[in-house]
Amino acid sequence: MGRPRKFDPNKLAAQINEYVDTHELPFISTMCVDIGISKDRLYKLRKECDALDDSIKKANAKCESLILQRGLTGRYNGAMSIFLLKNYGWTDKQEEDVDKSIKVDMSSVEEYSN
Repeated sequence: MGRPRKFDPNKLAAQINEYVDTHELPFISTMCVDIGISKDRLYKLRKECDALDDSIKKANAKCESLILQRGLTGRYNGAMSIFLLKNYGWTDKQEEDVDKSIKVDMSSVEEYSN
């Protein structure tokens, strides 16, 4: 087992931008295989370089947008689109914050007890 490859985050950002521009659905996992870097390594480098972070966000935004458009137009199966969009932070449940505190006006109780 050899030494891990050295990646220049700025060059990697340029590679990712080119990949996003030339691939229809630039999923991060597929892109990592094609570029020759692990997802873990990519995400570690992302913290060091704003350009790389932006490139990854651009890839994710393109995927999210295409999945949404194609899911809405019926080109993709609806259930599969929902499943994929959950990987981009979408949710299909409503979350409600219910305040369970109850205020009781005791003044009316005192009037009736006299």
